[in-house]
Formats: sequence, C-alpha cells, structure tokens
Amino acid sequence: MGPEIRPTRGVKQGCPLSCLLFVLYIEPLGDMLRQQPHLGIHLPNGDVTTSIFFADDSTLLSADLPAAVAQHTFVEEFCAVFGARLNQAKCMTLVLNGHLDPADIDDGGLLNIVPTGRPVKYLGLLFGHNLQLHHQINLVNARFMACFQT
Repeated sequence: MGPEIRPTRGVKQGCPLSCLLFVLYIEPLGDMLRQQPHLGIHLPNGDVTTSIFFADDSTLLSADLPAAVAQHTFVEEFCAVFGARLNQAKCMTLVLNGHLDPADIDDGGLLNIVPTGRPVKYLGLLFGHNLQLHHQINLVNARFMACFQT
C-alpha cells in the first residue's frame, strides 16, 4: 500500500451526497451557458440546448467549432472562480455532423476531437462520427443475448 491520501477538496469516492453536491455546484455553470443560446443547438421545437448534466457527467452541446471553443472558455472561467479544474484526459469532443470530417477541424488541440469511426460511451450507449448503423444495435443485442447465457 502507498501513503495515506487526505483529500482537501471534493467528496469521498462513493459518497451518496456526491451527485447532489455536484448538481448544486454545477447549476451556476448551466445558468451561464443557458444565457448564451447562440452557443447551443437549436431544436426543432424552437428551444435551444447548451448542456446536459447527469449525475457527475457534463456534456456541452454546440452547433459549431467557435461555439464549442466559447463554451470551453466559459467552463475554464467557471473552474477558475470556483477552484475546480477540468480533467482534460477525460474531456473529448464528438463531431456528430455527418457532412464534416473531424480530421478537417483545427482546434489547436484544445478540444480533443474524437476521430471518425471511434465510438465513445456516454451513459452506457456508444456515440461517434459516422459509426456504422449496426454498431449500437449489435452492442445492445449482444448484451441482451448475454442475459440468456448460462
């Protein structure tokens, strides 16, 4: 075993309060992003969405690269004020526009853009740019069939 670690921030791993505290902490960021609807995605019903926060997951939604960079800046400023930081190793950007190849995007390495065809798991489902249509279906089917194996 290694040396004892004493956390000075956050909550203990597995603490039942962690999700609630995260939601209380992250809501001001959600408000900041909602006040910038031009940075989000316009939905068919006329609403705009800029972010999804679920448990301890955060997802920013933007229509284009400049909006994604602006949202990243908001998050960095928020973190600086509240004494947090992004874990860049866990941050990634999915390009879900079928007409744009992620390899053609030059973000200067800021947004960690996921290459075409590489799936990313989000809330148990796989997402990615130009994934084969059967990719997700095969995964769900395999899980379903595994339930019947003895």
